[in-house]
Amino acid sequence: MIQHNINGYKNGKNHCRQLYEFQRITDTFRSFLDQGLTALEAIENTLNQIPPDFTIRDLLLQYRNEVTDMWLFEYDQNEHIAMERRDSEARGEAIGEARGKVEERVRILKRKIGKGMTFEQACADLELTEKEIEEIKSSF
Repeated sequence: MIQHNINGYKNGKNHCRQLYEFQRITDTFRSFLDQGLTALEAIENTLNQIPPDFTIRDLLLQYRNEVTDMWLFEYDQNEHIAMERRDSEARGEAIGEARGKVEERVRILKRKIGKGMTFEQACADLELTEKEIEEIKSSF
């Protein structure tokens, strides 16, 4: 089974309108949860507030009981929070690793320059790419 993460889906109505609409409905549901509503209250409010021009509105309302059961069965707030935390930690680690690499290269470059090399010679000696040099210049 293939699963797609639709959080933050930005392509909107121009690409897959139904996916865009479902993402917006899901955001509304989560917003109600963040306001302290129970999952059942959040589902009811969400279904009642689906904009009339959404193409999936009639289908969701026609199968309201099934949609409610599915949302209650599938949604686990604790798991959602844990998943968000894992994603944030992974992003933070990636950013930290990138910063660490730049800082280490800056230290090495400063040492080489201190020994008489030019900035360009030190970069060539380290075999840095143009992108890496640009990143380092902003931190140098």
